Amino acid sequence: MTKFLKTHLPQIARISLGIIFCVSGINFVYRIFPIDYSPEGASFIENLKSFGYVWPVLKITELLCGLMLIFGYFGPLALFILAPITLGIVLFHVLLSSGADAILGYSVFVLEVFLIFYFRSHFTHVFRDFFNDVEKDKVV
Repeated sequence: MTKFLKTHLPQIARISLGIIFCVSGINFVYRIFPIDYSPEGASFIENLKSFGYVWPVLKITELLCGLMLIFGYFGPLALFILAPITLGIVLFHVLLSSGADAILGYSVFVLEVFLIFYFRSHFTHVFRDFFNDVEKDKVV
């Protein structure tokens, strides 16, 4: 059982996260699912939409990265691109939204953190020089 979970759980999490982001991106174009926000959340979303390019770029990025996660191409890159979006989703649900719709935002965060931990060997090169510079600047 543990070997099954160790081998298939990352795939299940990757595909689940990809489906969530793909559905979010497709919902921007076709309005499949109606989304109800709190008054503060709706005001925030309307302000993002009023900029003109921010909301479409965000949704197209979610769609493309979701497809990358589903098909398994450049998965760590997709996670790296989606990390700030996921942080924004969690902060939106913590600060501006409440209720049952927040569960999906929290599950996106949990899946993202799990997959970043699973692919942590792919991210060590990104932060390697940063941590080496910090150690050099340390005063003893």
